[in-house]
Amino acid sequence: MTNKAVFIKFGGSLITDKTQPMTAKPEEINQICAEFAQLYHAHPEYCWFLGNGAGSFGHYMVHQTNWREQPGNPLAIARIRQSTAQLNQLIIDQLLKNDVPALTLAPAAFSNYEIDHYDTAGRSALQFAALRAVPVVYGDVVSSSDGSARIMSTEDALDELAEQWQAAGNTVERVIYCGSVDGVYGTDGAVIPSLSPSIVDDSIGEARGYDVTGGMSQKVNAGFRALSYTSHVHIINGLVKGQLTECLLGHDVGTKLQLDS
Repeated sequence: MTNKAVFIKFGGSLITDKTQPMTAKPEEINQICAEFAQLYHAHPEYCWFLGNGAGSFGHYMVHQTNWREQPGNPLAIARIRQSTAQLNQLIIDQLLKNDVPALTLAPAAFSNYEIDHYDTAGRSALQFAALRAVPVVYGDVVSSSDGSARIMSTEDALDELAEQWQAAGNTVERVIYCGSVDGVYGTDGAVIPSLSPSIVDDSIGEARGYDVTGGMSQKVNAGFRALSYTSHVHIINGLVKGQLTECLLGHDVGTKLQLDS
């Protein structure tokens, strides 16, 4: 049996104040989780994967611990992981309040871009998703094959899950990145409704506040990568109530990414 999945990221700028260390946005978290819950309960035809950005938690802690200058420092790694897990738990808690069976998928379960079994029963995150539980992954510091530490972005984690999902004979219906702006802005200050690699330029907005993974440029590049496994990739404003729903229904909101024809 083929299962269809939707992949959604709650961006760090949506759920945290990226200009203030370790500062969540409770109202925004409540709103986006409630809207997702409505979609989850209204569309049993889909399986779901969520990711949340590290925002002013993980990104700030990378700066605070000078991790980039000492990537092998175990205390720095521990503090970064504590901060990212703390933010993820806020998302999990709010989803559960809305009766969404959300399960943390810690990035430490990823090893060399391969997913280990998720729990002691030996069932993977993919098997949980097929049962309509919702794995929630997040960006974090993880180990590499050479024993060093590296940052795995939320988009990287979602990409790997999508590839594994497809390898199991399933499909990815749509990928939606929910941020705090209306989409990708062009040089004229207007939202670009449709974006392909040939019209990307260096003017795409830079990250504001604490950010170590590249801001909007990184998100756009991740979106183009996602087009290898789905034809529907969108960058939308999660602060606008109803926009996530509109996007799932195929309406024109935010910026749609597409390959050059």
